[in-house]
Parts: sequence; structure tokens; C-alpha cells
Amino acid sequence: MEALSCFMFKAISGGLIKGIELPNGGPVMSHLMYADDVVFMGEWSENTIMNLVRIMRGFYLISGLKISHKKSHLFGIGVDPSTVHVTANNIHCKVGSFPCKYLGLLVGANMNQARHWSGVIEILKSRLSKWKASTLSIGGRITLLKSVLDSLPLYFFSLYKAPIGVLDKLEVIRRRFFRGGDESKNKTNWVCWERVIGPREKGGTGIGSLRDMNLSLLVKWWWRFKTEDGSLWKRVISAIHYQSST
Repeated sequence: MEALSCFMFKAISGGLIKGIELPNGGPVMSHLMYADDVVFMGEWSENTIMNLVRIMRGFYLISGLKISHKKSHLFGIGVDPSTVHVTANNIHCKVGSFPCKYLGLLVGANMNQARHWSGVIEILKSRLSKWKASTLSIGGRITLLKSVLDSLPLYFFSLYKAPIGVLDKLEVIRRRFFRGGDESKNKTNWVCWERVIGPREKGGTGIGSLRDMNLSLLVKWWWRFKTEDGSLWKRVISAIHYQSST
């Protein structure tokens, strides 16, 4: 994959591919890599797309790693849909549309809308079957809440601020499971939920609040922005949201 990056940088420097030039002296974005997934990006032109196909062909001949057309999608932003379909057919890949799911997250979706969080809510519901709530002891339910349930939405919480309605629904699911109930039946609430999820030193279980977790994970990005000088993501954010100090 490092060799593929070198191919891309060489193609950009030679004018074969034109990446996305960010404003205010920001970096030129041409590709992003994560594990065995690659996202190529650039200005829409037939020359750029065909040169990218040639690079992938050369990379296959050298490394033996062949592109999977069934798993590849072509996205066009501000491009006529018919043009995208024709180009996708020519290079034998599928047509992608936004919002799309990448690495388990929705890309291009308005995450302020509760409907885009339905996947997270359904995952929690599926893990909390009725027999688990009725057969586990209270200690077992606490352990399951801490080790499994809180980690399921962690990826979403670290990137998006969850709407209040979504947080309330998730807390209802956790509260019912903790008290041994289900969607059709609520158990008696002997102790308020805010005290139950509180820290142990104050008489709680230490489960923690999902709202506090969401905010703390988002604040972490602010800290990383202040400390990770030179990182690519910081350079991208700085270029897009640049503000002159004068």
C-alpha cells in the first residue's frame, strides 16, 4: 500500500491525476487508506479516471493484488448522474450514492436527524433479548452493560454528537435491561436512573451516562487538534476552517 501511495504522488506531480486542492494552502487530497480499503478522490475528468484505472492495473501486475469491481463504487459530486453511470460501466464498477456506509459509519448523512441513528438503536435492542434480562442477576446485567452495551455506539459517539432524542431512547433501553424489564413491561423504579449510573464512590454502579460519554469523546478531538501538529486530518480541518488572525 505504501508503493500504491508512491504511484499516486508520482502521478499527481506529473499532472496525470488532479487531486482535490484544499484552500488556504492546505494539502492536495488524492487518496485515503485504511487496512485493505482505499478511497481515491480528485476532480472529475475522463483523463483522471482513466489514469487511475491504469495505475490500478500496473499495481496489480506488480503486486498481484487485483481490484474487486464488485466491491468498488464510483461517486460523482456535482456530476450528472447519467455521466456517472456511463463512466462506472466503462470501468466495470458500481455507482455509489450518498449517504453511504463506510467502515460502519454513514458518510454524507445529516447525523442531527434521529433516523440515521436507527442502526445503533437496533443493535442495542438485539443484544438485549428478553431472556437475558430475566435470567441474569443484577451483577450480570451491570457487567453486560459495561462490557458490551456501552461499546456498541462508541464509534458513532466519537465522531458525531447524538441528538437528545437518540440518547433518551438508548438510555431507556439500558434502564429497562438493568431493571429486568423489556419493551412491553417496565419494572418498578426503586432508585432514580441518574443515581444508578453515577460513580461508585457516590453510591452508583459506575455505568456512566451516554450523554457524558458522547461529549467527552468529542472533546478528545479538540485536544488532539491542539496537540497533534502536522497530522493530515488537522491540516485538512485547518485549511477548510481557516480564519485569519488579522
